[in-house]
Amino acid sequence: MLIEGMDYVVRMMSLPGDIHAAVTFDNDGRANIYVNTDMSPEAQRRALDHEMTHVARDDLYSHMTIRDAEK
Repeated sequence: MLIEGMDYVVRMMSLPGDIHAAVTFDNDGRANIYVNTDMSPEAQRRALDHEMTHVARDDLYSHMTIRDAEK
């Protein structure tokens, strides 16, 4: 499943191990959010909300450590 917004794309797919979701940015600056379909719909929603928070805070472009960004 693919969900598109102005500044992001959400891709629903099976992800390895205990990865709930991940976010990367493409060359156009659009966030690509990957959400693990092997979780419950509620867990998927929480994971998407979590990644959207990273996008809104520009965490991927900050100088914070991953540990600090995950707080």
